[in-house]
Amino acid sequence: LHAEEAGLPKGFQILDSEDQRRLVKRVMRDAGVDDKRYPVRQVQGYINARKDEGRRAGELDTDDAYTATLVELYGAYDAACRSAGVVDFPELLLRCCEMWRAHPELLDHYRRRFRHVLIDEFQDTNGIQYDWLRLIAAEDADVFVVGDDDQSIYGWRGARVENLQRYQRDYP
Repeated sequence: LHAEEAGLPKGFQILDSEDQRRLVKRVMRDAGVDDKRYPVRQVQGYINARKDEGRRAGELDTDDAYTATLVELYGAYDAACRSAGVVDFPELLLRCCEMWRAHPELLDHYRRRFRHVLIDEFQDTNGIQYDWLRLIAAEDADVFVVGDDDQSIYGWRGARVENLQRYQRDYP
């Protein structure tokens, strides 16, 4: 519905993780980056982790040559996605947050539409998912989460069990 506001072409497509991996591999090959020194899955994980944190390539520090190459690949990957009219799953969440910040009238529309929010397995949410919640849930929204910090199993995928503590502070 809001592809234009999110900066996406009308007929954009969503990459699954295997399609994303193939595109990362192509970007690396085009950039002449050795996939022995920078394994494709590691680069893919780096890109997804930064998106899960809500961070774009241009916002990242490059303290060393290794990280500088990862950031460069992230930027090249984003450019390839834009050129092809595709997005990956972490990009969808990031674009929603960016769109709502840039278009408060849309955020207000969705806040009115979703007055009650229920999130199950909350211990497995990552940073961008928590930001998404904070944006969509207005101060007077009813937010209910279910989670168990002893059940958190997706830390490798960016899940932050600390979101349970943040939730208790943000939604007393």
